Amino acid sequence: MSWPVFNECSSRRLVLPLCLLATCLTLRARAQDSLASRSPDQLLMDARQSVAAKLYAPSIACYREYLQRRPDDDDVRNELARTYSWNSEYDSALSVYAVVLARNKNNFDSRLGRCRVLSWKKEYDPALRESDELLRRFPRNVELLNFAASLRLITHDFGTSLELYNRSLAMEAEDLDAMLGRCRALVGLGRSEEAFNGIRNTRLRYPSNTEVGQLYELLKPKPKNQIFVRYQDEQFDVQGRSDHRTLQAQYYRTMAANLTVYVEGDALRRFDQNDASFGAGAYYSLSDRQTVFGYCLLSPDPKVTSTVDASVEFEQVLHRSLSVFAAYRLLDFKSEQAHIIAPGIQWSFAQAFELRPRVFISRTAQTRKTSSAFAVQFSYDGWEKLTPSIFYTVGNEAYRGETLDNVESSDSWSLTVTIKYMLADWLAIRGNYQYLNRIGFFRENSVDLGLGTYW
Repeated sequence: MSWPVFNECSSRRLVLPLCLLATCLTLRARAQDSLASRSPDQLLMDARQSVAAKLYAPSIACYREYLQRRPDDDDVRNELARTYSWNSEYDSALSVYAVVLARNKNNFDSRLGRCRVLSWKKEYDPALRESDELLRRFPRNVELLNFAASLRLITHDFGTSLELYNRSLAMEAEDLDAMLGRCRALVGLGRSEEAFNGIRNTRLRYPSNTEVGQLYELLKPKPKNQIFVRYQDEQFDVQGRSDHRTLQAQYYRTMAANLTVYVEGDALRRFDQNDASFGAGAYYSLSDRQTVFGYCLLSPDPKVTSTVDASVEFEQVLHRSLSVFAAYRLLDFKSEQAHIIAPGIQWSFAQAFELRPRVFISRTAQTRKTSSAFAVQFSYDGWEKLTPSIFYTVGNEAYRGETLDNVESSDSWSLTVTIKYMLADWLAIRGNYQYLNRIGFFRENSVDLGLGTYW
């Protein structure tokens, strides 16, 4: 029988894990010693501070050490259960609530907390039974009413949800959660106009709240018809290059709640030549989280514009403040063709503020050149009538879709400022200024004005 031989390399492979294990045990022991050296009041204060900073693991350790010394403090035990649930440790949270309820089966915080955890685990039937029993015992508790109403909203019992939210608002008229939930329950019942009136009043009270603004835009009645007319003037700083002018007219028609189509006509003056293009597009909502947009523009006798300009874009909402989108665009000229892919995200990072970074990746068919550009749009939608936005782009100009002439030239960057103002519910005006610097070639200033009417 042969015995294993431990050479120098195998010894090192064995020593390293042992060292790591010893280090972990030492750190754990020091952490335990640190907890043991603190007073119960200090442990409780540290635990609550960690929860406020959303550092749940150290707060749980402090709570557990505190409860070893004061095991009868059920209020703090409920705090530990809530912290477990916020850390997505649902079974641990239920176990802690069970300890409290074994001593006092009528502890309200434990029963409501257990009910919340069951709903987060999507165990709706026991959560509904628990909330019904609590409502019979505490019919005027606003926190309970709002939770029970939200639970009915999730399970599509919109009538009961609306009743509970109304009861909550009768006691706390300014409760924002109840206002938002009531509007959603009304939508579920098909009472969209009443829901919009409710969110419009809520927006007057909370004009800068992001969730209110998003629900307002979602519920705002869409006009059946819209006409938008835009005139653009582009001026260059180089001799021998004529200015560009464009007149554009678009007509939008809302065919259904999830479908809007439009047609477009453009008259262009480029390099002392006249061009025209015609096209159509559509916005279609696959669901409340998925949207598709597409269009196609054709030029019957192109001289300096594309023969075909077509695009399709898909958007997926991941969270109420975050969505992702991706677009494919085809630019087909007489002498060249470009395929453009443009993924990006839309992030509502603060109240009424929105950020839309995206990347453009393009490949030309004839010259087989690949290039990229980066763009970011920043907008604010907290005012009733005025909506400003800033759009910055850096990269090759061709890949912004502006023109394909000189496609292999140097990079460019541009800054665009747009302001939209609602003159009335049926009339909007939009102004747009762009500065473009095509490095090594020219600079351009572009101004356009648009007017839209709705009915």
